[in-house]
Amino acid sequence: MDTSPALVALEEKLQSLKDLHNRLQAIRVVPTFNPFLRAPAIGLHLSSITEPLEGTVGGLKEVGEFLKSEKVQDALKAASESEKADKSDLTMSWRRENRKRRYVRSPFVL
Repeated sequence: MDTSPALVALEEKLQSLKDLHNRLQAIRVVPTFNPFLRAPAIGLHLSSITEPLEGTVGGLKEVGEFLKSEKVQDALKAASESEKADKSDLTMSWRRENRKRRYVRSPFVL
């Protein structure tokens, strides 16, 4: 197994980006909170309403700190430089192109 320093550094950067992606996906799935859609609870206190929000805000702060960390910033910078160096003209429209129905002309012309 090749354990060159460059390969290890690349794997660490990729893992940092995967961790960032997972954290961002986790905060996207936060359930919505709308107390007006629920039946009113007896003895409802303000603390029971703010607890889910405090957890969400805490999660956002954690993701923000992780995003600002040196290893994530290094990984993002390396990814940006790699993208600029790559001249293969990568675009984000691959999904749309795959969904398009391709028209194939019939070999028979009337």
